Amino acid sequence: MSRGLLRTQLAHGNPESLRMAFFSRHSVLWWSYSTFARNRVKFAGLREDPAHGHLQWTEIIRPAQAREFIIQRRSPHQV
Repeated sequence: MSRGLLRTQLAHGNPESLRMAFFSRHSVLWWSYSTFARNRVKFAGLREDPAHGHLQWTEIIRPAQAREFIIQRRSPHQV
């Protein structure tokens, strides 16, 4: 929100825009919302596929879980 309000310049030189972030059909927020159900089914299928049985899957549902996940994987010299 703050980058859009302050029109912070992005890496490619264009300013951040609330209009583009929330109301554009190219918005990452819109993409996330519009593909959630399809991706949920897709990833459930991948988890159940024996070809991916060697992978460890982590499902993060709450922000506290995300923080814990990051803390647990942080290398000792990144403190």
